[in-house]
Amino acid sequence: MKKNCLCGGIKPFATRMRFVILMHSEEAHKQRTGTARLAKLCLENAELLTGADFTDNERVNSLLRDPAYRPFLLYPGPEALSFKTLGKDPLPEGKTLLVFVLDGTWRGARSLLNRSGNLRALPRLSFSRGYTSRFIIKKQPRPHCVSTIEAVYYLCKEA
Repeated sequence: MKKNCLCGGIKPFATRMRFVILMHSEEAHKQRTGTARLAKLCLENAELLTGADFTDNERVNSLLRDPAYRPFLLYPGPEALSFKTLGKDPLPEGKTLLVFVLDGTWRGARSLLNRSGNLRALPRLSFSRGYTSRFIIKKQPRPHCVSTIEAVYYLCKEA
């Protein structure tokens, strides 16, 4: 069986944001076609952590305490802000936007959020509605749901 790997052809690019992709541990072990790994490879300023509860995760909490960042959680919902609502320059001078991205099935992502009190406390950030998933390997549960890499892309597009 011939294997196709995109990794060698990916050229990472920089963004004005720093991304921390939090992959549900079940997704990390079961899913090899997930887009979180691709998103991490595409972004120069991203890291990928795995787990089921990030409340006591030393790396996550270190980033949350770092005064150089303004942290947000990329997650949809009525209280989620967008770059339209934040304005053209949503950051105080000298700060970098730190975006935590939950990766897993939609159920797994909700579980990460429900278990991780430090993430629940973050303001939510999202992108405009109207996008639909073009990721054909996995079907999304609803028309407005997108994969992890698509969510990161749409957020970068609107920044």
